[in-house]
Amino acid sequence: MNKVNKSISWFLGALLLTVTPPGITAVSTTATLNVADYIPAFVDYTLSNGLRVVLAKDDSAPVVAVNLWYRVGAANDPPKRSGFAHLFEHIMFGGSANVGKGEFDAYLQAIGGDSNASTNPDYTDYWQILPANQLPLALWLESDRMASLNITQEAFDTERQVVIQEFNERVLNPPYGRTNNLYLTTTPLRGYLPYERPMIGSIEDLNAATLEEAKAFHRKYYIPNNATLVIAGDIDFEQTKALVQAYFGDIPPGEPAVPILKQYPLPAQFPVTKTDRKTGCKIGYQDTIVDPAIELPQVNYSVVVPPRGDRDFYALTLLANILGSGESSRFEQKVIRKGLASSASAEVLENMGASLFVISGTPNEGESLESVQSLLQDQLRKVIAKGVTEAELARAKKMIEIDTISELRGSVWNTTDVFQRFIYQFGSPQALVKDMENLNAVTSADIQKIAKTYLCEKPMNILITLKTGQEVLATYPGKLVEPIDVPIGVQSLKPRSATPEELAKLPDGAVSRTQPPKPLPAKETKLPPYQTFSLNNGLKAIFIQDREIPKLQISLFIRGSDVAVPANKQGLPQLLADVITQGTINASSTEIAERVESVGGAMEADAGLEWMTVSADFPSPDSQVAFNSLADVVLKPTFPQSAFDVAKSQMLTNLSESETNPAWLASRQFTRIAYPQHPYGFITSTETLNNLTRNDLIKFHNTFFKPNNSLLVIVGDITLAQAKVETERVFGNWQSGKVPNFLTYPPNRMGDTSSIYLIDRPGAEQATILIGNLGLDARNPESYPLLVANTVLGEGPSGRLFKNLRVDKGYTYSAVSELNDGSNDVGTFFVTTDVGKQYTGDAVLEIIKELKTIRSQPIPEKELAASKGLLLGHFALGLETPANVAYALASYQLIGLPLEDYQNYPQKIAQVSQEDVLKAAATYISSEPIIIVVGDASLVKSQLEKLGKVVVVPALLP
Repeated sequence: MNKVNKSISWFLGALLLTVTPPGITAVSTTATLNVADYIPAFVDYTLSNGLRVVLAKDDSAPVVAVNLWYRVGAANDPPKRSGFAHLFEHIMFGGSANVGKGEFDAYLQAIGGDSNASTNPDYTDYWQILPANQLPLALWLESDRMASLNITQEAFDTERQVVIQEFNERVLNPPYGRTNNLYLTTTPLRGYLPYERPMIGSIEDLNAATLEEAKAFHRKYYIPNNATLVIAGDIDFEQTKALVQAYFGDIPPGEPAVPILKQYPLPAQFPVTKTDRKTGCKIGYQDTIVDPAIELPQVNYSVVVPPRGDRDFYALTLLANILGSGESSRFEQKVIRKGLASSASAEVLENMGASLFVISGTPNEGESLESVQSLLQDQLRKVIAKGVTEAELARAKKMIEIDTISELRGSVWNTTDVFQRFIYQFGSPQALVKDMENLNAVTSADIQKIAKTYLCEKPMNILITLKTGQEVLATYPGKLVEPIDVPIGVQSLKPRSATPEELAKLPDGAVSRTQPPKPLPAKETKLPPYQTFSLNNGLKAIFIQDREIPKLQISLFIRGSDVAVPANKQGLPQLLADVITQGTINASSTEIAERVESVGGAMEADAGLEWMTVSADFPSPDSQVAFNSLADVVLKPTFPQSAFDVAKSQMLTNLSESETNPAWLASRQFTRIAYPQHPYGFITSTETLNNLTRNDLIKFHNTFFKPNNSLLVIVGDITLAQAKVETERVFGNWQSGKVPNFLTYPPNRMGDTSSIYLIDRPGAEQATILIGNLGLDARNPESYPLLVANTVLGEGPSGRLFKNLRVDKGYTYSAVSELNDGSNDVGTFFVTTDVGKQYTGDAVLEIIKELKTIRSQPIPEKELAASKGLLLGHFALGLETPANVAYALASYQLIGLPLEDYQNYPQKIAQVSQEDVLKAAATYISSEPIIIVVGDASLVKSQLEKLGKVVVVPALLP
């Protein structure tokens, strides 16, 4: 690896023993981190047919990522074919010369690989993550669909129907769906062809698309000289070069495509529709969207800004961070924590051409949208008038620096993605170094200057979303620029097959054009070494060293959460989690946030079913600050009344918004039926939240926050000795005590499953379906064969549900089954999907058929082997990230499973037989499951009545 000192050196042992009382800020020890030290060794070259190839080596785990970008995206959609690039992304999985329909994902999942794709305005990316020895398989699959497209009219029509269901699921069905997917990123760019159309398109344009247009699109853009291939992981450069040459070298190049951003230069200015009388600032488009599915109104301000690489971009990125990122941000401190809004954010949405600076705000329930608009505008005026402080600027730079390194080295897939972005925009992964230099060169004066320029002198667009009222869209301005002629240079490109000398570098069978190739020699998969230790007060700890990035992640798990409080006090643990970082005996919430984020750290707390977590994520050189900060909020919180009131108000607002979410409504009803006499069935409601007081939080904290009731997980670039010293220093004096046994659960049986429960959601374009039953607990040895059954049924594209409901019928965008093993008691098994409203009854019937089949018929050996391969491969891929391993071990310990069981997982899965799976499925997948449907009762009730009795349930049950 190309690094100067990737494992950050530490202070001498004597200095580490220096005691800083928890909550008192230690002097920051943050070393100056250089992103160049974390760029892995790579080679960069171009094949004779024009394919750009970059190979990066990371041998931290036997994993490889393959990432192929084509320089075509939504900006290249043909006239009257918005959404075409995205539709074509789907079509690329429909079959090629040697890979049949549905086989692409099946081949990868059988060896535990992951695969996906995405369409962006400027590019389309296709990627795989898989065991390193299976690299030939990914290259065979990708090269085959680059070289050929073999899709039938039937498959094309089905995939188009899938995309329309995706449109319904993302755009028409959820709250703010139209705002976020049709208008937010496009309305500011009206009149500029590349970016004025939504990526997902329109149903009218999708229905007009033809198979011949798809074939022409493939010929024009899906060619080697319009693509970049990045491979990162545990690879040998020379061997990988030979593989790439063998699979991609003989694919003919095509006519070079003219970059659309060169054809359409950015307009000198976007339209100004008016000038604000009070401020003199310019206003662009003003749009009002009406969305009956929302509960709270929302405002989005946006302004067109330059792309990455422009000096102003970096100042704008830092300004967005100062305004809206982290607990110390202005919006968080001045708006949200004062209880003045439910949410407020600022971000830069990047394109290769024009980017957008976006500010969003949502009021609390009962408050007006105008109040939020006034608050946001006030913060913008202050930045324009007075700029930002040096401390704010330094914090923002440090946070972005740490995030950049973490993103680059978080996984081999992350590495490929970062490389691709900088290759596309700047020609080299090494441009990341200059990018960070540009960011660090920004001054506070620069930020005040760009604030005035882009938040006042440039037209700011206003997009408002209301539940009711009159929808008003701004007048279309016409074309702001005309296309220009762009000369294309002569390219002397030609295909070249791999030479005998190149092929000699490869094992026999590693290259095949017509069938899946043989893998390379397997590499040993090892569990990252972990250690455990404990303190005299009963605190147990799990430690894993991770020297990949200069970070330290510490999480304290506290047993006792939702199930440990009465039904009429539900919401208490989450409210405590929201408030625990908002003030201690030693520091105010502002002081905590500034101390943490000044070194690039972050803290958060959360509540689950049976345990809570309080976590600290810091640069590893600042381990003392990390341990001090975590211990301070855990041991000495004050739960300020003002913070309690604000958090409670926000939880009430969030609950109100959740009641517009069909998946949440289905899950709540499912829980009611699955656990009628059990704490797992307790539900947070307006009533339970209104029952809570600050004293409830104090009592809960005093009762459950004990070292002998907690588990500490430490992952990062420190040693075991250092972890022990720091843990003893900050938690050694924590007093142990008795804790109530909240895990003695009453017997539970499912409620009435003789009816289909229909939650009426008038106007819904889709129906959300949730079907399932009580399952088993995680300590049950039959969880292994049931996990295999679940994988066969509903794990990803190779699952039976996906093949049936999406690939074969086009009813849905996705269909999955999940096995929730519970924690210390019986969990659930369920199937979930969102289908077109016209397919509701048929989809429920197909799901029931699939459940009956898996309960009654043995799984064929080939399918069994593929499903076990998927589980084993996913386990191996998960070992790439030590934090994943640490948190899995924590779950095992909290549930009461031996940690050795995690190491033995591969053997347990490998031993599962056909008989084991059939027995587990017949036992734990019910023939009389709970059936929940959320949809427009006027359209779907009659379909469901053909299947059985239907009970209509109000969405707003208490």
